[in-house]
Amino acid sequence: SSLGLDGIAELTHFACTSEDINSTAYALTVKRAVHDVWLPKLRQVIAALRKMAEQHKDAAMLARTHGQPATPTTMGKELAVFAWRLERVAAQVAASEFLAKFSGATGTWSAHVAADPQVDWPLEDRFQLEAWVEQSLNGRPGASLEELGRLKVEALASMAEYAEARIDE
Repeated sequence: SSLGLDGIAELTHFACTSEDINSTAYALTVKRAVHDVWLPKLRQVIAALRKMAEQHKDAAMLARTHGQPATPTTMGKELAVFAWRLERVAAQVAASEFLAKFSGATGTWSAHVAADPQVDWPLEDRFQLEAWVEQSLNGRPGASLEELGRLKVEALASMAEYAEARIDE
């Protein structure tokens, strides 16, 4: 309704592939889980570590390097370093992009156009549905036509990249 596509809504899914629907659903689901559940919990852990770092700033301990005893440090300093590392991870996760594809089998809306060539499908106006997905997923106004063409390939790759980045951290 807010997109002004009510007149063609029943045709929209008709010409889409299951990948159009699934990649959009997966991207939105993962984004919401990360931003609404995981990141807030991680920020609570970071806050607790920061508090503990302050509480234990004078608690002396022996540092280790490669598992061997090293120089003196404090528990507070070690907790603060760990919290800082987690803050970097949180910032990287928060900046993750979640991509989705919603433009038919070849990414050109060709099945939509074949079904009803009289409809002004979102090709000329920068793919309103793709722009909505981009806005919903990454908080940006509509993507450029070049970006939208890449979404066909990148939607699947983006989930793999997101998971791999979390493993590497």
